[in-house]
Amino acid sequence: MAARRQIPCNIVIRDANEEPPKLISASPDFVVNLNNKGIRLSFLRDPNRETFSWYSADLSMTESSLHHITIELPPSRFSLTYRELTSDETTALSSHLPEDSTRYKIIDIDCSSSTTITGFGLPFHGANETVDSWVNEHSPIQDVISLPDILYRQTFALLAEATSTEINRVISSINAQSIPLDYGYGEEHSWNMERYNKQIPANRGAAFPPTIRFNNGNERDTALTQTHVQDVWDFDHKLKEIEKPEHWRAAHRALRGDLNKVKVRFTLKDRGENHSAGLVVWDAVPLTFATCEALKGVDIQNRIALGLTRPSTGPGHDFNPIAYDDYETAKQSRRENLQLRLESGLHGDTLRVNGIHSLSNGRVFPSTMKADPLATSKRLMFNELLVGKGLWDLAKEGVKTTLPHFDLLHDVPPTIRDACLQNVFEDDRERVQKYFSKLHLGLGLVTGPPGTGKSHLASAIVVLMCHNPSIQKVYVSASSNGATDNILERIQDIATKTTTSLIDRDVDVKHLMLVRGYSLNTETDNCNRALFGKAFTEYGPWNPSPWKLKNSLCWWTLRVLDSTAAPALNLEDNADLFDLHERLSAHASDSVPDASLSKFRSLVKLARGVTSVAEYQAKEKQENHAKVLRQLMELVLGCANVVATTPVVSASWMYKTFNNRSRAVVFDEAGTLFCSDGLMVLGNTPRPMIAIGDPMQLAPVLSTAFELLQIRRKKRSWETWTDHNERRLWPTNRFAGFAQISWLSWFIHLGWPVFHLYTQHRMAENLFDLSLDTVYTSLKAHFKYSPLCRVTNFPIGVDVEEYLQEKYKIPAPTSNTLAPVFFDCKGCPIRKYPDNESRLNPRQADLIADLLVEMIQQLKLSPSDIAVLTPYRANFRAIGKRFKKEPELEGVTCSTFDTFQGREAQVVVVALCVTKESGPLFVGNPRSLNVALTRQRSSLLIFGDMGVLDFKAKDTSTDFIGSDSGQRFNLGMFRDVLKTLRDSRRVVRLHGKAGVDYDGYWDSMERKKQ
Repeated sequence: MAARRQIPCNIVIRDANEEPPKLISASPDFVVNLNNKGIRLSFLRDPNRETFSWYSADLSMTESSLHHITIELPPSRFSLTYRELTSDETTALSSHLPEDSTRYKIIDIDCSSSTTITGFGLPFHGANETVDSWVNEHSPIQDVISLPDILYRQTFALLAEATSTEINRVISSINAQSIPLDYGYGEEHSWNMERYNKQIPANRGAAFPPTIRFNNGNERDTALTQTHVQDVWDFDHKLKEIEKPEHWRAAHRALRGDLNKVKVRFTLKDRGENHSAGLVVWDAVPLTFATCEALKGVDIQNRIALGLTRPSTGPGHDFNPIAYDDYETAKQSRRENLQLRLESGLHGDTLRVNGIHSLSNGRVFPSTMKADPLATSKRLMFNELLVGKGLWDLAKEGVKTTLPHFDLLHDVPPTIRDACLQNVFEDDRERVQKYFSKLHLGLGLVTGPPGTGKSHLASAIVVLMCHNPSIQKVYVSASSNGATDNILERIQDIATKTTTSLIDRDVDVKHLMLVRGYSLNTETDNCNRALFGKAFTEYGPWNPSPWKLKNSLCWWTLRVLDSTAAPALNLEDNADLFDLHERLSAHASDSVPDASLSKFRSLVKLARGVTSVAEYQAKEKQENHAKVLRQLMELVLGCANVVATTPVVSASWMYKTFNNRSRAVVFDEAGTLFCSDGLMVLGNTPRPMIAIGDPMQLAPVLSTAFELLQIRRKKRSWETWTDHNERRLWPTNRFAGFAQISWLSWFIHLGWPVFHLYTQHRMAENLFDLSLDTVYTSLKAHFKYSPLCRVTNFPIGVDVEEYLQEKYKIPAPTSNTLAPVFFDCKGCPIRKYPDNESRLNPRQADLIADLLVEMIQQLKLSPSDIAVLTPYRANFRAIGKRFKKEPELEGVTCSTFDTFQGREAQVVVVALCVTKESGPLFVGNPRSLNVALTRQRSSLLIFGDMGVLDFKAKDTSTDFIGSDSGQRFNLGMFRDVLKTLRDSRRVVRLHGKAGVDYDGYWDSMERKKQ
């Protein structure tokens, strides 16, 4: 029989007046255990998971049915004795003891120093009213003693059925607990590169394990700030010595990714008599074999290939760089004429670090919370909760720690409330009202698999917030520009539909003003272009920008100025904006009723064509124009109901001004946000906040996530082999593991209740089952497909299924469903270019192209309905290159797994790229693979090698260290997916064409590298 890891107990309460002892006995509702930490009190949660779900603090998505409050005993600073029961005790406790009570013992514990209490004060919904009152109202447990009175004690008596050996084992395990040392980075955590230059080299070592529980706020701030500091410090430091080969890793990080813009600066020397010099700057992008045909046959070993862009105007337009066949023959004087300008990109990390620092320092943010009478206590509780131990330390100091609740629906007029709720799927409507009417500290979490309507619900919640008189202004943020665009478009659709419906019913409402905020420089530059009659800049791969005109701050500014470059405003638009428009309109004439806006008169006349561009520029100085335009844009932004930006852009002064006035925050794709991103937007004093995402998909990404500090480091003469091998595994970033804790998962593991979406609305029936059976198993009890998922609603999927059954004779799926198909590609070796670790599979790409061309021709499919996803950037480029040869494939979307998160397509083709010989590599990442397998609506076609199941990793566990970048992933999901597809017998064997991709080409490239 296995040894028990914990001992079930009952609590014995002895009164000071020597009355018979009272017993709090264990029951299904209340459990007491003596474990390796101390005394754990466990209260049964409400078992109904339809509305509220709970998860453990262990960083895995493990459901929690019990709410744990632990009295942690100080190792080696407590005494524990045990003995048999006396006759008096046996008599007093007889109703709780069996006839043979000889195995029962009284355990007495006396602490010489303070205990640590964890879990107190967190949200709790009890299994019944009695249990709920024990935790939330502190009524006496079993009419004996209240929870706080138990926690205040330094001495404890327990009744347990246990042997001496079991009790001694627990005592040893408690005393064996190491007392956590601090991380060793001091107590100052604002951004300071000078301080980091001393701290980081002095504190090299092994990685720190990620956690959501810290000793104190200083340790929390250390971990969260150093996560970002150490992600960039080595990189920034080594850029200063970039010409040295050992530091080229920093250069490649600066250039990482295809088509990242950098600059090349040339010194232009006049060969005339005056020998004058000037500077010419050209834009450049890094090139790789995967992205550029021009590199074919070029030796780029120990070289960085760049593509240069000649400026369209200015002194650089006519400049011609001097070219040499190789670096060695270039004249020294000419080498000095060229500089590579790399941006270290510290701005975003500086903002993240200072956002964390503001938790415990500085003024209240957002400033709108100063008007809240509970602001001080909310800030105290929020700061303490994020330490991860609960609120006991505040409670014992006399601070009221009852979490205030916020009812999102309470103040909304019923007609408007009901109209907003009509946007929620019917199956979720009642649950939504229940969950959002009781938000602990105003914080709500929404999760669900892809296709369950997360962004749809988020949009409905934002519209509801805008119509709540206590909120009205909402800040929305997402991790990427694509995700931010997506959520604002969804909000626009829901808001327009809702407002139009209400206006048609004669309800006095206006259309919401939704602003998609980009960098202020981009907004003002494009606004100037429109005002001065210039075309907007065309953005593309060589000149990337996320900017779009509609809903941008520029767009709203042009509308309020009545410029012809944007649609005119009307009475149904946002009332504050229309009022500003009317007041500005008066300035188009010389009679000005509103003197406070007189500074904008010339701008209004320019926008409306009353003043020509030439007249305006002759009259207005450039710096005055820029100042006045920014002032107007600030007024325009102040009228908005919703502003949506990425977290870093939210810190720009103008958007921060709006955020300071916003009474609520909504995060979309919150599972991909750093904790610091959330704090940067939400602030240090909580207001209503909803975080929406999927913790089973992509987590935040750090550049140093898998980076070792010293690659191929040689043993020093003074080192032992043990020390040498240990140092070789030191990471660049000791805190990189903390990035796996996203803004969403932080609160999930802190113990916040989660609202789950269980109904699939996007995919045809059975198409989600692959992920449901391998990833979302905990949701199966409540999961279902909505009527929208009936096969009759997916004619494309039906056509593809019938075509594949006829061509390849695969078994049909279950009646009235659709199912994935696996294409087992043989003779398709995986390849790798010598200049990076990304992989490609040209023969597999060829097989995909052949299949899609024939399907499009036979079924008359639209290429825009098809997306091809692959884990590697090099394979993404290889697929695109192959598709360019086929006119039928123009319009097919190609993407990597990660960049397609949040998007969908009717037909999704997944190119796994890996083979039996390579093993799973990066594709074994369960989060990334889960993204790829959940983007389809009608059809999922997976190309890979079933032989990967036979790959034997050197590590015999389920973990595998990927040779491409040192990642360690649990391969359970990857194997389960392949086994499920194999067992379905819906497998088609294909053979790659050797003529498409000659082995000799790759062999010669490998020889050159050596």
